[in-house]
Amino acid sequence: MAEVASSVPEIYADTVDVVTTNLGVFLGFRAVGLFGFPHSKEDESGSGEAIPMLLKAIVRLSQEDAKIFAIMLRRAIKQYESQNETIRIPEEFTQLLAAENDEW
Repeated sequence: MAEVASSVPEIYADTVDVVTTNLGVFLGFRAVGLFGFPHSKEDESGSGEAIPMLLKAIVRLSQEDAKIFAIMLRRAIKQYESQNETIRIPEEFTQLLAAENDEW
């Protein structure tokens, strides 16, 4: 992995918004605590309800760069799974994404 300058922030996100236009691809990363991680603030009333947090990072890519990024990300995950264990996605998310088992 490449060396990272100390001024580059490390960001946790459990949600990503993807918008594709004629001019490129927009990735908006947010941390809303969907998977039980404490990355959202609790309601001031003390009810414990999670309040979605604002965007943590925005990445804009050309369509071509986004497609290359998607291929590289898929390959990296497949390589990890071949050397370790299969990463399981909860069924409700595969249904939400209309993902087929053979996609991953």
